[in-house]
Amino acid sequence: MSDNPKRAIPTEEAEAMLQCLRSLVQTEPKGFHHPHMKAISDPFGAALSALEKFHVPAATDGTSESVGGGRDFSSKPSDTEQRESEEKLMEFEQQTWDLYQLEGPLDHTRLLEECKVRAQRGDHEAERRLEVLDTFHDTRRQIRAHRWKLPPNHLEWQDLPEVTPDPRVQATLGPHLWALLIGNNNYPQSPLKGSVNDSLAWKSYLIEFLGVPESHITHIQDANRKTMVTALYDLRDNGEIKEGDHILFAYAGHGASYDAKRYSFENDIGHRAGSIEALCPVDRGLHDGGGTPDISDREVLLILSEIHDQTKVDVTVVLDCCHSGGGVRELGVDLRHRSFEPLIDPEVVHQMFVEADKHPRRRPSTISVRSPTWASDTADIYRPVLLAACQDTELAWEEPEHGLFTAAQLGP
Repeated sequence: MSDNPKRAIPTEEAEAMLQCLRSLVQTEPKGFHHPHMKAISDPFGAALSALEKFHVPAATDGTSESVGGGRDFSSKPSDTEQRESEEKLMEFEQQTWDLYQLEGPLDHTRLLEECKVRAQRGDHEAERRLEVLDTFHDTRRQIRAHRWKLPPNHLEWQDLPEVTPDPRVQATLGPHLWALLIGNNNYPQSPLKGSVNDSLAWKSYLIEFLGVPESHITHIQDANRKTMVTALYDLRDNGEIKEGDHILFAYAGHGASYDAKRYSFENDIGHRAGSIEALCPVDRGLHDGGGTPDISDREVLLILSEIHDQTKVDVTVVLDCCHSGGGVRELGVDLRHRSFEPLIDPEVVHQMFVEADKHPRRRPSTISVRSPTWASDTADIYRPVLLAACQDTELAWEEPEHGLFTAAQLGP
């Protein structure tokens, strides 16, 4: 990356590029077929059933009565019926988005989180809406897990005018920026090719274009769990970081997603909806006196919250990884996506949360990752600025040399 000229990307072209990336990860293949997977016969059936249940008024005797117009779930739906089912569910999402007066275009992940918070407050209608939204969320994750064919519209990078570093930015921002850069390629199963290059690209950009001193940058390649967590705590305990500084945490590698219904510590829908995302160290699942767990998003958020509480700095997180299980598969044009199936050993998954709470450097005053209120609006948790390659129902792709998300930001 350091040998390539940096190029300015006009706003219009950047938006078009990101839209192209989004179409790459969202486009439906012609069928949910994989030689090693069972096809989804009725992908929207459960979500549509939950939607119809939401619209069914409870009778005085405690039974429910159909409002009519329901679909016959006894047979496999046609393609037209599947499209109509998805449209009904998306319409329900939009109605809920408007009801909650959320700004901007519909973001189904943000909507799910907002509905979870309302349900945790005891809002009964939000609980009922959350049943529908969460089931639809699960549907998206299942469909995503069954995708394996690359859409035919491949990306073509454009040559843009070369940009020279701005001395004013280097003088004002550079000395006040600190960075933790992690790139993981060397996984025993399904190794990646571009993650280390992504982290090197960030390092080059920070030094050459933003004027960040190299001593302010921690760059780690092929990090195990202990190394990754230690590096985050080292940021917290760095006495040179002062109020008014900025921190960048950029991670490139595999990600995984755990169904909150299976791994939640509470029984109510407000805590069991959605998923628990995780970063994957290179030693995940390896047995050295016990399996090594992933690093949950809860653990990362709480460490970043400790950093902010201590230093009052702003933190930006850049994640070029998938946030859903689904396995990595080689593709004909040498593109692959950065996702792992969640670890299946219940003890290892449980250990993911235990290690977060029992880490020797964790502050006793920090809320537990297993607390029922940790994700609610009453929890005092700092929320960093997040730039993610994809949502938890999408894929993050990489070429042989770089992740597409990183390349779109810094240039291929």
